[in-house]
Amino acid sequence: MGRYDESFISQAESFLNQISKTSYNGRLRKSLVIHSVNCKEWEAEKKFFVQKLTNLDSESSTKANLAATRWYVEILDLDRNPNTPHKHMGHIDFRPISPTVSDAFLPIPRKANFFVTCQKMYKSDDFNEPVIRTVPYIVPDHRLSWCAPASLWIILSSLSNELGRQYLSLYEIISNLPKKNGSKAIEARDFDRLIEKLGYSYYYYYGKCQQALYEEIEGNFESGECKRGCKLKHLYDHIWRENKNNNVMDWSVLYPYIESEIPVYLVFQYADLLKIPGYPVAEHDNENLSELWHAVVAIGHTLNESGEIDNFIVHDVSASPFLTVPREFIDACLLEAIVILPEDTYHYTFVKLLLTKTIDTIARFDDIIHEIVVDGRIIYRAYLMRSQRVKFWFTDKTKYPEEITNIFSIADVPKYVWVFEISNPELKKLDRSVGSIIFDASISNKNPRPILITLPKFMLWYDEGEREMKVYDTPIYDSVPLFRSSTN
Repeated sequence: MGRYDESFISQAESFLNQISKTSYNGRLRKSLVIHSVNCKEWEAEKKFFVQKLTNLDSESSTKANLAATRWYVEILDLDRNPNTPHKHMGHIDFRPISPTVSDAFLPIPRKANFFVTCQKMYKSDDFNEPVIRTVPYIVPDHRLSWCAPASLWIILSSLSNELGRQYLSLYEIISNLPKKNGSKAIEARDFDRLIEKLGYSYYYYYGKCQQALYEEIEGNFESGECKRGCKLKHLYDHIWRENKNNNVMDWSVLYPYIESEIPVYLVFQYADLLKIPGYPVAEHDNENLSELWHAVVAIGHTLNESGEIDNFIVHDVSASPFLTVPREFIDACLLEAIVILPEDTYHYTFVKLLLTKTIDTIARFDDIIHEIVVDGRIIYRAYLMRSQRVKFWFTDKTKYPEEITNIFSIADVPKYVWVFEISNPELKKLDRSVGSIIFDASISNKNPRPILITLPKFMLWYDEGEREMKVYDTPIYDSVPLFRSSTN
């Protein structure tokens, strides 16, 4: 390794072995090392470390001027001929001042029913593999940052890739925070100004355990048991009271954002995370994290044998990428969450209320919808998506009836839409639905309503601003395939 001592190499290899064991069933391995590479993330941090480490020790200060070291990695194929040349499948860039990761673009683990829905395509400098589909990962040097800004970096890196927005390094994120110091405790609402500056919409949620706390506070105030000067009063007055009916996240609220390919910032007690069987301990943390809140990023989900969601996939910058947390854990232990959305878009909870009203209306004259509503067997699958992508999908004549493809080809649609696929347990097992109800996702639309409906006995759409409808006496089709189903 030349310029790096044995301790650095040993710690870097220990990190690689840890994530290999935890996330890849021991099959991730190093395939090549490049000593000098222009890592965009490290180059952005370098100035900070050169200045900061001068006051610490000369050895680290000297190393801060070096380039990052890139370790190419691959997933070991047990059936491959050992004489076959290595195939790079991703890389990890290590900071020269510590065996921490300035950025990593790692292959998605090969596991059954393991869906990293938030993956995006990124450029690679590997000639044989010019692109990689993944979710970026980072392990911050704690002289620069703790988990909160680093988790936000993962989300913003993903969104900037998808939406063409400004890329910010971890150092730039920290520089835009009110406290200007990522190594200090960061609260979720410290990100407000930065998210707005970047031109995104955002929404805060509380977990169900926080909901219970605020309801207790509310009861104490109403009963007179809590004094006026109580330090919790401002939480009740300014945060909970106005939003208590629409800002609670459980796993069923998290899922639509993950299906929308939007990474979500989640906060837990670190001690609770360690109660998950097999969850790795952050060995490099010196403080007692069991007493701290800890941020992770949800990026996907898994399915059990019955096709039901059983876990959410997360990146934990203090432990490992591609970890799983049970869906029940979300309901029991989530403290709060941040959802960052494209500019001018409604959040899921609001649109879900619109859907309920729409379904009630349709059920009055559509016996198919009425039956699954009355029987309590109706299932919604929701996602926020660019309408261009949705139209492209639903105009596939090999998968959808001609009536549907014709409507999608002419319908007026805004830039982003919320799509709700309507199904029942029998169809869901087959990765199929009854049809779709689509809403304009734009906040600027002051009269939110469904803009496109395709059901076996009812169609609605807008063509050049004029509403069109068709009602059929008999169903024109039985069912349609789900958008991006598990079998696609």
